Amino acid sequence: MLDIRQLRYFLAVADDLHFTRASDRLHIAQSALSTQIKQLEEQLGVRLLERKKRALVELTDAGRLFAVEARRVIEQVERAETVGRRAGRGELGHIEIGYVASASFSGVMPSIISTFKKRAPEASFRLAEMETPKQIEALREGRIDIAFIRPRHHYPEGITAEVIFQERLLLAVPKDHPLASQDEIRLPNSETFIVPAFDERNGFMEYVADFVAGTTLQPQKTLGVRDFLTALSLVASGSGIALVPASLRCVGMANVAYCGIKSYDRTVGLAIAYRNERPEPSAKAFVQAARETKFTVE
Repeated sequence: MLDIRQLRYFLAVADDLHFTRASDRLHIAQSALSTQIKQLEEQLGVRLLERKKRALVELTDAGRLFAVEARRVIEQVERAETVGRRAGRGELGHIEIGYVASASFSGVMPSIISTFKKRAPEASFRLAEMETPKQIEALREGRIDIAFIRPRHHYPEGITAEVIFQERLLLAVPKDHPLASQDEIRLPNSETFIVPAFDERNGFMEYVADFVAGTTLQPQKTLGVRDFLTALSLVASGSGIALVPASLRCVGMANVAYCGIKSYDRTVGLAIAYRNERPEPSAKAFVQAARETKFTVE
């Protein structure tokens, strides 16, 4: 098998047509260079250079043909080296990303992608909106590489999550609801809370429970739904009220008003989750871009 180093040595001599100049450029002894070229010729079974006096050389016909192919080999090797290094830095590759809707509404996910694309313009993405529990499962199974989720108290083994954004909570109510014009929330006992529950005990339900506990009132009932957009749709229909992240204001759904809550200052986080065991370089680089992107509390 040909030695790439010998090919580089041969091409240096082919370019300079002089052993001394080539050896000086390669920073090796002329005798060592001559030995490497001779070994290459012996391996190929053909003379590539005609040696002349004073270290001058000429390419043989075989040498000229071989030089063309040798350059192509070196160029391909250099391309492969470049691709390998860039892939190792996370500048190339494909990333499967899951996200909750507010990661998009808040501008967090678009900002991080924009930052990362400036460093890795040739990286590709596929985005899939899904609930936090499904993202965690998809991440654990290797179906996605990055997850934008609501933080959890515990994660499966092999998964790490970092909170990257905090936003305040608002109360979404129908526009004709008495609360829509109140600065200080006073909840009637007959109120219905609409909550994205995702069939799990933790998650956003704990924020609602915390909020209700702070009012010393109990809602008439709690209605669990699939996601925040469904919750807003039911709010718009007059079916109840919902505690939602502030970023959902950009949805602009008709007949929905958003109320700030002076007596309730708890914020809700958005986290980026990833596999911590042998993650792909592109995923590692994406997480680093997320860490370096700064956000303010909404």
